Amino acid sequence: MEFVQFYPLGFLSPPSLKGMLGGLLYYSRLYNSEGERFMKRYDPERLELSTRDRVTRAIIQEVKEGVAH
Repeated sequence: MEFVQFYPLGFLSPPSLKGMLGGLLYYSRLYNSEGERFMKRYDPERLELSTRDRVTRAIIQEVKEGVAH
C-alpha cells in the first residue's frame, strides 16, 4: 500500500467506545470549543459528510488556529 487512509474521527467518551468510529458518522456533528459547527466554513453543503480529506484538513486547520475540539 502506497498511501494509508484513516478516518479522522473517533469517540473520547465513554471509555468503552474510545477510539471507535461506530455507525454514527451520518449522525455526528463536529463542534469546536466555542460551540461552532466549523464544517459550515469548509464544506457548507456536505458538512460532516464531506470527504475524509476535507474533514481532516478542516480539523487540522482548526487545531492550527488554536481552537480546541
